[in-house]
Amino acid sequence: MNTVKFSIAFGILLSIGLGSVSAQQPLHERMPGESLLYVEWSGVDAIQDARKDTPLGRLLDDPGVARLLEQVTDTFTMLVRQNASEGTGPEMVEAVFHIIPTVWHRPVALDIFDVSFSPETGPRVEGAVAVDVGDMEGAAALIKSLDTLLDEDEETRDRASETVLGYNLQRLDTPIGALRYGRIDGVFVATLGETAFEKVLNAMQGKIPTVAQDERFVHAMQKIGTTGRTTTAMVHLDVRAIFQKARGIWSTMTQADAFPPMVEGGLEAASITRLRSVTGLWQISDQGFRQTFYVALPTDNGRPKWMHQAPVTEADLAIIPEDVSFATVTNMRLIDQYDGIMHVIDGIGPLAQTPANGAIAMVEGLMGMNIRNDILARFGDTWTFYNRPDDGGILFTGAVLLIESSDAEGLIELLKRIVLMAAQKISGEATVIDTMSHGGHTIHYVSFSGLPVPVAPAWAAHENRIIIALYPQIVAQTIDRLSTPHETSILTNADFQRARKLLPETCSSIGYADMKAFSKWAYKFMLPAATAGAGWARGEGVPVDAAMIPTASTFTDPMFGVIKGVAPDSDGLLITSHGPLPVDGVMIAANLTSVLLPSLTHARFIAKRTVSLANTRAIMAACHIYAANHDGVYPPDLETLIRLGSLSQKQLISPNSGSDENAYIYIAGCDPENCDAGTVIVYENPRINMGEDIPVGFSDGHAALIAVEDLDALLDRSREAAKAAKKKREAK
Repeated sequence: MNTVKFSIAFGILLSIGLGSVSAQQPLHERMPGESLLYVEWSGVDAIQDARKDTPLGRLLDDPGVARLLEQVTDTFTMLVRQNASEGTGPEMVEAVFHIIPTVWHRPVALDIFDVSFSPETGPRVEGAVAVDVGDMEGAAALIKSLDTLLDEDEETRDRASETVLGYNLQRLDTPIGALRYGRIDGVFVATLGETAFEKVLNAMQGKIPTVAQDERFVHAMQKIGTTGRTTTAMVHLDVRAIFQKARGIWSTMTQADAFPPMVEGGLEAASITRLRSVTGLWQISDQGFRQTFYVALPTDNGRPKWMHQAPVTEADLAIIPEDVSFATVTNMRLIDQYDGIMHVIDGIGPLAQTPANGAIAMVEGLMGMNIRNDILARFGDTWTFYNRPDDGGILFTGAVLLIESSDAEGLIELLKRIVLMAAQKISGEATVIDTMSHGGHTIHYVSFSGLPVPVAPAWAAHENRIIIALYPQIVAQTIDRLSTPHETSILTNADFQRARKLLPETCSSIGYADMKAFSKWAYKFMLPAATAGAGWARGEGVPVDAAMIPTASTFTDPMFGVIKGVAPDSDGLLITSHGPLPVDGVMIAANLTSVLLPSLTHARFIAKRTVSLANTRAIMAACHIYAANHDGVYPPDLETLIRLGSLSQKQLISPNSGSDENAYIYIAGCDPENCDAGTVIVYENPRINMGEDIPVGFSDGHAALIAVEDLDALLDRSREAAKAAKKKREAK
């Protein structure tokens, strides 16, 4: 088969699914539910009226811009047709030109029901693509265009006609399943899998539940909200089902019951295995574009408590100047983040823990400080970051970072120490930290010499906050503003007030950007660049008129601020943004990734448990190093490891004990050769755990939390294994 041509045809089918829903006939009310992945595109026809009231709609409707786009489109189409080869080439081009506008204008859906694997057949996918063309003639025309594309290749040309449940279909066998396509009334349908067409037909006839009836989808829609909004696109992932399918495929391929321990441990520690679903909605509302992701991870499903960060308050926002170009306030404890990341590393196992612990030990050795307790613990909850160009910065150099701290003066000295150490490592030369006094405060700043560095990073303490900026002058400006409270702040900014009403009432993070100011700045660069591009295009035979480029007012006047917020509740996490352009998906994706990756768990209990697990793993790593240098035998006791420098006394102290005594009990006598992976080598004294799970280190090097009631049986078996191993060695 001509792989390129088949990829074009099938790629068009898949690209159809990257869209949304028709307001009159939403496809999610007709496509099969219980999907692994569902994606829907409403089509331009369905959103045309709502789009007109947005800044993007007004820009596209500008007469000059409309003529420019029409001219460019017509010229591109003409050039493509002129370059089409003789024979079947032109027909293929015309087919593509028919398919693309149809998909662009009409509602489209992609629905993946199942993914499987078997040694006999390889991977299999069951799913469907549907295009609501609107009438039977339109659906027939779309089928004809697809036939034209497939006829370009000998192998795809040899398709079979097939009747399924009274519908005439075309069938093509592919490496991942049987591809069928045809129409159900005015809907073009392409399915993969032997039973996929029947499933779609049953859903459209109301015989089986649809996506709109899926419990998790319904719950997400209620959280996101649809009233008074025009949906342009949606995506719904059943994360729990996807994970189960992936585990099943892995088991089939490897004959293992689960993923490797480090994968299972990492996914569990990161809470990915506890996720239920992720749902995203792109909508037009309030004369702008709204993007919302709902992450279903309820508290009763073991959700990490880091999601319950304190809400952003009016007082948090009041310290931000009124005329900022962007600002973000986030409640976040670095120590929680560190504990969560270490929890994930511990879950992965020695492959991640060994290099991580090595890097941490190196940094702590250089600094002579504990990262968690001596550095991160000094940072407070609230982080405020904003840019105020009027303070003297250009573009983003007016940025200021404000960090709450319980020990602001101590943190100032710590920052000074870190800066000096970093500069020494980078340049090999001493860097000077100068100071200046301003309003009773000492401002520290970096003085560079011999290098034309255009910034002088500076920081100072003001009450319970640290101020960090790129210039001491901007730090001084910020001190003045904090010392003399102003009547104005971002709370009196009319654009921010309008935008804030579009977010949930309670948010743990709020971000704002002045898009009008940004567009004015961008236009100054866009106009000469676009004019130069028009001249180049004319030289290539594309008659683009530079005078059609919109004026500054056309481009900037309709703009308003972008707002985004993160709102956790007992059911999950809602991440919302609203702005004048549909371009904030990247920011939403970044926020969603930050949700899925680290398990930033319980602040105190999990923090202590993480340290205990880390100590247990460190002991096991030291045991393996000892065995590698002593004929494959583990050490006689833990004191030997301390004496050799493989462990520190601090690593034998549990955060649960409240004392400096050794909290870990060692079972001597084992060795890696004669003791299996499930043999306990070291464990934390149960007396200090108050009935909680016990950190236990096993012979293969991994550590895990074991329920108190299961510990005795494990210890009995491990002591017997140690005795047997000792006898085997003595017998040699």
